[in-house]
Amino acid sequence: MDSVPPEAPSDSDLLAQHVAGDPDAFGELVRRHRDRLWAVAVRTLGDREEAADAVQDALVNA
Repeated sequence: MDSVPPEAPSDSDLLAQHVAGDPDAFGELVRRHRDRLWAVAVRTLGDREEAADAVQDALVNA
């Protein structure tokens, strides 16, 4: 997972910015958490291609 500099907005702040219409806020949340999402999906599904599809579906529908 990427580290977050101390001056960076919190996840809560980014979520609020996303809800308010900031087009970049959700992308930053994805960047911060994509590795963890991928790892959980691979462990859960046991298949890398299915995991990739599941993570993509989850993020598209978020």
